[in-house]
Amino acid sequence: MGMDVYGNNPKSEKGEYFRNNCWHWRPLWEYCEYVAPDICKKVASPGTNDGDGLGARDSKKLAMVLESMIKSGQTKAYEIAYDAKQAALPDQVCEICNGRGIRYDMSVANGCNGCAGSGKRRPWAAEYPFSEENVKNWVAFLKECGGFKIC
Repeated sequence: MGMDVYGNNPKSEKGEYFRNNCWHWRPLWEYCEYVAPDICKKVASPGTNDGDGLGARDSKKLAMVLESMIKSGQTKAYEIAYDAKQAALPDQVCEICNGRGIRYDMSVANGCNGCAGSGKRRPWAAEYPFSEENVKNWVAFLKECGGFKIC
């Protein structure tokens, strides 16, 4: 599933459309809530495709907050800490083979296609990446969108 974000009144091509798959969107929006909670609380359903969003004024305010965080180095520091936290998550028992490394419900090369036969896999939480680059792309959209809807 992807989060397709459309500008309400785009000022340029950059403000027409922004897309993240659900894996990238969740950490991006969580970061927005972390740095600008008063603005982001106005979006009741940021994780759904039901048309929620922000108006032009709040979109610009969010862009300004995010841009200041990037310029100060705080976004890069957040990314580094986020990556370290993700890397520190312990592996889990593979839920497909129950840690046996072999699937008995079907023949799969290398034992289990969920864990490559190891019996362990990374937790789902480790699959959500965060990057300063994604924040920069979001800022470029926010500056030019004239408000947005998540569809």
